[in-house]
Amino acid sequence: TGMRDGLSSDHVHPTPAGYAVMAPIAERAFKAALARPAPTRAIIAR
Repeated sequence: TGMRDGLSSDHVHPTPAGYAVMAPIAERAFKAALARPAPTRAIIAR
């Protein structure tokens, strides 16, 4: 498992090319999460 060749030198930590692939994916996820309304009451972890 791990990252495709060229995107990581150790199959865990991204190279600059790996970050370039990840950046637009992460940006879309952040925008989608921030577009949702905030919860109206606190969520308490048990």
